[in-house]
Order: sequence, then structure tokens, then C-alpha cells
Amino acid sequence: MENVCGWIAQAGSSPERGRLSGAQKADWLVIGAGITGLSAAHALADLHPQARIVVVDRQRAAHGASARNSGFVVAHEHPAHSELIGAPGFAGFEVDTTISRAASEEVRQRIARHGIDCDFRDSGYYFAVNDRAKLEHVDAKLATLRA
Repeated sequence: MENVCGWIAQAGSSPERGRLSGAQKADWLVIGAGITGLSAAHALADLHPQARIVVVDRQRAAHGASARNSGFVVAHEHPAHSELIGAPGFAGFEVDTTISRAASEEVRQRIARHGIDCDFRDSGYYFAVNDRAKLEHVDAKLATLRA
């Protein structure tokens, strides 16, 4: 059985791009055609419209780790016990969350600005558990996420 991401299988295949060969010249080289690499290349194209931007990846665009994240754009990660309010890791959690929120907002703006036809929904996400023990710090986790 072939290991194919369900999201990519539903979207259908995109046309394969030719491989680069020989010496190349570029103003910008982006290594990795995942969400981060493609976003960087897209931002560079906005800032430098005349530049030659080369994106390389060993796979097709968005077929690696970006496919495994199932297409979700998450602005808040589930806080670990060490990241809860009052814990030593909370300051780092706040920084990470600020960066994630800015990145999520950038995705929203690019979808709107370029009229990208996708299934983006800005409705949040849910945490679910089937083990009551995992609810032990639920109030602290909710307070951390609200902060």
C-alpha cells in the first residue's frame, strides 16, 4: 500500500514540475517546498517581484511534513504542563503563540488578498480526550490558552 496523505489524495494531483539541472542562478534560494518554504518564497515574490526565486525540495510541493499536518493552520498549540500560567515555560509558550498567531493571520490575509480557493475555515479547533486523567489540569490549560 502506498503511503499517501488523505488530504492530498482528495485534492488530486498537481502537475509535476521539471527538475532543475546544471548550474542555476537565483536571487533567492528556498530549500523546502512545505508550508514554510512556500510562504517564504511567496513573501519574497511580493517584496521582490523581479527576482528569480528558486524553490527546491526532494518531493513535490507540500508532500512532506506539510502534508502530515493535515492542512491545519494552528495559532495555539496544546500547552504542556511546564507551559501553564505560573510555570517556568509559560513565557516561552507566550512567545511561540505570538509567532503562531502572526503566521495564522498572514495565511488569512494571503487567502483573502489572492482569492485562494481553499477550504479554510476560521472556526478554531477542539481538544478531545477519552481518558479522564488527562483532564486533570484542564482549567489551567484553558486559562493558559485564553491568556
